[in-house]
Parts: sequence; C-alpha cells; structure tokens
Amino acid sequence: MGQKTNPNLFRLIIKKKYSASWYSDKKKYSQFLKEDHLLKEIIINNFEKFFKISSLTISREESVNKNIASFNICLLCPKEKEFYLNAYNFFKEQKNAISQKITILFDIKEEKLLDCTFLAKKIIKFLKKKTLKELSKFKKNNIYYLQTNFSKNLFGNANLTAKYIEDQIQKRIPYRRVIKQTIENIKLSGIKGAIISISGRLNGAEIARSEIKRYGKVPLHSLNSDIEYCQHKVNTIYGIIGIKIWLNKA
Repeated sequence: MGQKTNPNLFRLIIKKKYSASWYSDKKKYSQFLKEDHLLKEIIINNFEKFFKISSLTISREESVNKNIASFNICLLCPKEKEFYLNAYNFFKEQKNAISQKITILFDIKEEKLLDCTFLAKKIIKFLKKKTLKELSKFKKNNIYYLQTNFSKNLFGNANLTAKYIEDQIQKRIPYRRVIKQTIENIKLSGIKGAIISISGRLNGAEIARSEIKRYGKVPLHSLNSDIEYCQHKVNTIYGIIGIKIWLNKA
C-alpha cells in the first residue's frame, strides 16, 4: 500500500494542504479548473527562465461578478555565475522596460558591482508585471495577485532535488555519482530519511532498469510522518528517465 498510493494524497488534510484552495458551483467548476491549468503554465514559462519553482498554490474568492485569484510562488535563488549571465542577456533585451541606471552599471567587466539579491528583486518585479498583463488578458473581470517567497534549502524540497538530478543527468554526469551526492546533501540538510529511485535507459544502456538508494527511515504507512513525494521526468537523447523522491521531514 505504501508504494502504490501517492504519499501526498494519502496525507491530505492531516499533514498536507491542497495546491488549489477554492470552491464553486457545478457550472463554474470546469472553467476554474481549465483556468488554473493555463494560469500555472503562464507563470511557470515566465519564472523558470531564471528561478526554480518549488511550489505554486492558488486561492480564489468570488465577489460580485468578479473572481479574485491569488498565487503564492516559492522560488529558489540560483547560483551567482549562472544568474549573472542570464541577467545580463535579460537586461540587454529589456533596456526600455528597466531603468537605465541598472543597464549602465551592469556589465560583464563590472559584474561584482551589483549584488545577486538586488538583481533578483528587480527581475521578479519585472516578471510580476509581465505575468499580470498576460493574466489580465485572459479574462477582464478577474483580479490576480502574485506573492513570491524564497526557499533557502535546495535539498529540503522534493521538487527541487528532482530538478537538481535532472540538471546533472542532462550534463551526462554518471547517475550513481549524482545519487550519492544528493543523498549526502540531504543528510547535511537535516532530513531524517530519503528514498531516490531512477528508472529508464540509464547511461544509454539498451535495456531499461531501475536503481533505488535509501537513507534513514521513511515510514510510508504512518500518517503522522511528514513525507514529501515527487515524480519527475527527464528528457534525454536515449529516452525518458523517471525520477521518484520520498523525503521524511519529521
């Protein structure tokens, strides 16, 4: 039972919360469901160029002929070297949208003049405006709010660890080394237990197989344990590789 059910769904209301919290009539339910799917795609396409999204939650409220939807986005601030190069190209393209002071200060020779957090805040402000414009075109009567938070620990979240493994596999680093490194980092982050399983054509082998690595205790049957689960796909030249991660936080 523990391996067949989704641990996040199994612990709903007891330990986990819904990613979308709203209620509607039968007539509007299908519309809101389609809207949620499309709005999530717009936000992910805009923000994932610079940041890794760990979680995205939606909450709705209905007023007179208007629908108010608020999005809470949890982001991870990327590494400085990668972020500087992406930010430089971004500022080069969007000179008119962003103040000239930043574009003058920000140069490849003078990268260290600007702080990474300062750049991140400026880019988030611009991305918020861009996404809100796109969302307002979707329906005129609707009102949207965006809130962003930063997650400090990369290996404390199952989605972020899965994306880290995806980046390493796409760089053609051996999967066994990647799994060992992730488990060591999970130990340092203070998580009690973890399970990582990778399946597919590993290292380009002709026959597909799966490998599982464990650390600590991961009680899948007990509802009191706070277990976070993630299922992720990696597109490679030799096929799709599946990643599954279980993290025991408490």
